[in-house]
Amino acid sequence: MCATTSDLVTFHVAVPSDYPEIARLAYRIWPVAYADIISGAQIDFMLEKAYSPEQLRADQEEGIRFVFVCWEEMRIGFFAFGPTHTQEEAMLHKVYLLPEFHGQGIGSKLLQESIRRAREVGYQRLVLAVNRRNEKGLRAYYRNGFVKRSEVLTEIGHGFVKDDFILVRDLTEI
Repeated sequence: MCATTSDLVTFHVAVPSDYPEIARLAYRIWPVAYADIISGAQIDFMLEKAYSPEQLRADQEEGIRFVFVCWEEMRIGFFAFGPTHTQEEAMLHKVYLLPEFHGQGIGSKLLQESIRRAREVGYQRLVLAVNRRNEKGLRAYYRNGFVKRSEVLTEIGHGFVKDDFILVRDLTEI
């Protein structure tokens, strides 16, 4: 359940019993978000790999925090962030919002909340990987203060690759 406030958009920290809901949202969002970016086979492969209960449990054990974004009482997306190899940087692993809520400023609220929470933990930078063909995502990240750091091409198995830009957001600026 999501917290109720005067604002219709709220955030709720996920717990292990929420893993099925995280996966359910991912399985609804990914086919739409990535339809014109990667193949259906790669979407299926990546979903299966990233959203199994075992993987979500392993992510949480590695310090990755999952946070739902809610509209009124309904969970409509989530983000996940966690530590990297350096104490100064957090990795924003996941940022997803149901397509029917795009274009309403909720995605920016979600990003701003991820920035606030990473800053609150003490990180100085927030880093993420985004597919270089994800124009909608790139626009949102740039609007919210992220800048391109580098480009990476990563083999992920079964002949698939991740072709990403690495973006970074300075958390020390207000």
